[in-house]
Amino acid sequence: MVLEDYKTLGNHEQWAELWGYGKSLTNYISVDRSFQLSALHGFFVKVELDTLTGRPLSKKAFKGGKRLDKYY
Repeated sequence: MVLEDYKTLGNHEQWAELWGYGKSLTNYISVDRSFQLSALHGFFVKVELDTLTGRPLSKKAFKGGKRLDKYY
């Protein structure tokens, strides 16, 4: 699956694909937010988490670039 195919999936199917096949790479914690970076089929997915409960709030899929800078 490529990024464009992933983006055409419904929200539920995107989460299922991420949880089923994604590989967690690292976490980033700021003052009021927490993020998890995962690799999935050759692209990346950033998940924003609720800092109190750990529940996922949103996700953003991308190929790379400057969005990866905060994880290095």
